[in-house]
Amino acid sequence: MSNIRTKTQVYVVPGLCFQVEFPQEYLNSYIATCVRRCEEPDQTPFMQCRQVRVVCVFLSALIRSRTWDVRPLSVELQAFVLKFNHVREAASLYQAILMALQPSVDSTTDCSASSHGLSNKVSGNIAVNLTPNNSGELITVDRRDGRRNN
Repeated sequence: MSNIRTKTQVYVVPGLCFQVEFPQEYLNSYIATCVRRCEEPDQTPFMQCRQVRVVCVFLSALIRSRTWDVRPLSVELQAFVLKFNHVREAASLYQAILMALQPSVDSTTDCSASSHGLSNKVSGNIAVNLTPNNSGELITVDRRDGRRNN
């Protein structure tokens, strides 16, 4: 598939996803392909960052609209956002993934982002914080002063 066609797809398919219901298997395959294309080394840093931003915004919108179940690709997507933690939209995608992976709460309970102490706007980098048992914990770090946000 040519590079021009791929760039066009990154803009067209997200628009279609909100108008047509795609099978989850197709979305998973398409998303995995988008992630792989973002990681290809033959791009300029500017174009790679641009593509990562577009993919992150698309995935965040899918997750927030509950159009797509993030669980089958959650491990790969968390690795993706770690790799591109310098992109602000990747930090926002990470927050959306975390919220989507949390267990459902009773519909009578108000469950807004602010009630969980999460900011709607994420600014900072994502880092790995190793816990004593060597399991990785992802955190966001404020760019201005380097302090943890969680």
